[in-house]
Amino acid sequence: MVAAATEEQNVRMQKVRSDGDEWIYTVHHDAVVDPAFPAVLGDFLFNLRSALDHIAAANRLKPTAKSPFPLFHDPIGQAAVPGEPAKYKSYRNAWAQIRANTNPAVFRAMDAAQPFNAPAGVAPTTTALAVLNDLQNRDKHASLTVVTSGIKDIKCWVVTPYGNHPIRDPKLPPGMFPNGADIFHDKRDLDIRARGSVALSISAGPNSKYFPLPVSFEDVADEVALVLQAIEAAM
Repeated sequence: MVAAATEEQNVRMQKVRSDGDEWIYTVHHDAVVDPAFPAVLGDFLFNLRSALDHIAAANRLKPTAKSPFPLFHDPIGQAAVPGEPAKYKSYRNAWAQIRANTNPAVFRAMDAAQPFNAPAGVAPTTTALAVLNDLQNRDKHASLTVVTSGIKDIKCWVVTPYGNHPIRDPKLPPGMFPNGADIFHDKRDLDIRARGSVALSISAGPNSKYFPLPVSFEDVADEVALVLQAIEAAM
């Protein structure tokens, strides 16, 4: 489903004459999100999250009623500081219980994967596992939102009686363009064609931050695989 929406495709060009006697060319796409896509995506996220929970449960030193894979955005791995949120105390208690009931080598692998141990310069909430947790928790209780977020990797050319001629310098800034974006001006009335890729984004709800797809799919799946491999190597 992701590939069908995001593979390179023809992009519609529309043009209108401005008051300044220039032609303004805009790009448009007609991609739609399959209504079944959020449900399929939810299953994908659930399976990834379940793999982490199952390996955490398999590594308990003694049975407990609930042993999900620990995942915290907040810096509970650090010492308490004055004025920190009260919820951190319960998080720290849970973390201590998990540490006491997990093989030390396995715990180190679980600890290293925590968002609060994100590399320097990376916001904990944007790590792949934090994104997985955010989206999967939302999907359990409501539904995810998947939208088309723009057009990227645009290539333009001019069609003439003598063949197609690439626009070598369309002066397109890097990045993604919203549907209907103004990307090219010229004093001539040209037959411009274009191709590009439609970008999809996913959110845990209509008011939440959107994450780009399919990049986040690849990041989340790859990071989960690395965590599982690290834990298996420590078992």
